[in-house]
Amino acid sequence: MSSYFFDTSALVKLYHPEAGTERIEAIFGQTESRLIVSRLAVVELESAFALKLRTGAISVDQRRLATTGFYMDLGSRLTVIAMTDVHFSLARLLILNFGVSSGLRTLDALQLSVASELRRLELVDFFVSADAKLAEVAHTQGISVINPLMN
Repeated sequence: MSSYFFDTSALVKLYHPEAGTERIEAIFGQTESRLIVSRLAVVELESAFALKLRTGAISVDQRRLATTGFYMDLGSRLTVIAMTDVHFSLARLLILNFGVSSGLRTLDALQLSVASELRRLELVDFFVSADAKLAEVAHTQGISVINPLMN
């Protein structure tokens, strides 16, 4: 059984069809796999759908369907990991090490810090992200990365 940690850039593709959606659906289709998100992903996903609505990429009804699907998955398919002081400390170190050289941003560092800690505890096999910069930094941290936009 494989365990996958999803950052929001990948997770959003499950609830709104776009490039990379098929690959995310294939992972979710592996019923024996463990699917993990951080508590931060809940807020980020709401923000992503607000942006899509604001820019006209989705309608109010599409937003409602997407968020309803997400919250149903939270209650059944997705495991949510709370963020702790350890994650914030690790995110700070990630920013210090990769903020300038790789353009690592705050929320991405927080997502990666959760995934890194879960990987250290051998609870995550793959970090799933559609953000190329974040995926590159995750790879440097020894995490196997799946970018749904890449083959």
